[in-house]
Amino acid sequence: MLRKLIAAIMVTAAVFGAEAQSAQEVLGQIGQKIQSHYAEYNEALYNKKDYAEAERLMTDMIALNESMPDSLKAEFSEGYRGIKGNLHYDAACMYSLENKVDKALECLSIAYENGWHNYKHAAQDNDLINIRGDKRFEQLLNDMRDNFDYEYILHRGGSYKVSERRDTLPRITYADASNPGLEMVRRHFRLDSVAAGGDEISKIKRILTFIHNRIRHDGMHSNPGAMNAIDLDRACADGSRGLNCRGLATVLNECFLAMGFKSRFITCFPRDYKSDCHVINVVYSRTLKRWIWIDPTHNAWITDENGNLLGVKEVRERRLAGLPYVLNEEANWNNETKSTKEYYLDEYMTKNLYAIEISTHYGFGTEQNVSHSITLLPENANITGFKVEKATCDADWFWAAPE
Repeated sequence: MLRKLIAAIMVTAAVFGAEAQSAQEVLGQIGQKIQSHYAEYNEALYNKKDYAEAERLMTDMIALNESMPDSLKAEFSEGYRGIKGNLHYDAACMYSLENKVDKALECLSIAYENGWHNYKHAAQDNDLINIRGDKRFEQLLNDMRDNFDYEYILHRGGSYKVSERRDTLPRITYADASNPGLEMVRRHFRLDSVAAGGDEISKIKRILTFIHNRIRHDGMHSNPGAMNAIDLDRACADGSRGLNCRGLATVLNECFLAMGFKSRFITCFPRDYKSDCHVINVVYSRTLKRWIWIDPTHNAWITDENGNLLGVKEVRERRLAGLPYVLNEEANWNNETKSTKEYYLDEYMTKNLYAIEISTHYGFGTEQNVSHSITLLPENANITGFKVEKATCDADWFWAAPE
């Protein structure tokens, strides 16, 4: 995990180009030194049981990370804090093995404050056996579970319930493919050619992969002001920028609508929203009689163990019931990094399946026009950080077949 974070901070610096060369050099030197020390540290601690040498190396690694100039700590705060958190978690393990309880707990607390939140790992890590019975350890562990064990948080949110008054819920509407704006979308992207041949599911997958390959995901910029598929695509035509997840889902949604599919872009929120959520699409399959999960950021769809496509409703249910679900082999980020079930589904999307927001109308330029929203929440929901216009706990209504 530590090496991945070191690589990440070096990659982050690289995006700034030649003008940030000095920053890249500084980060690269720090990362290489920490990596070199880390190999020696593991050898000293676990193979040689030379605790004095392990402490010396750990102290040096922490000092190296702290030696990063303050300007870079601010600019690359996620990478800096990530390495600091991981180093202090390892230090907590080291001091625990030495039975230095207070030092171990101090380091574990620093790790937690700097983003080390892996409750399940800490709960099972044999290196922490000597502090496991301490009340301070149990409190930290409980905080990790309550705030960052996303499966546990989903369970605590409770189940859904059927609404007693569905007549108070809004009607969700979809523009017809004959809409002039959607006809322009179909011609602009040459969707008749993209989706030609094959069955319904094949067409859905081909349109998804076409947009995934055409417009890269770009989380570094906000989307252009003109939020319709054609203008968003043109803004990215020269390759100087891409779109964030909401922009990609907006483009893909209009492509699906233009080809006659009922489609939604949906915002997937965590319980405690600060700055990160994720927007994907769901498309209604007449063949399968369900909404299916489609994510243009990752070229992703989800199946059960028998290859049957699943929707958000089914994935969430399976996550909570401990049943299997499978991420497609083609899933990737920008055709550069393979997306994995362990991170994308088990961690990232489990975090973001607490609350689901949809618009009450989907059509050409939905994002530019006044549209209302409704959010699906579990019965015992306790959300922070985002505003809900109208809420429902009725999942059956929320995921019902479109009219």
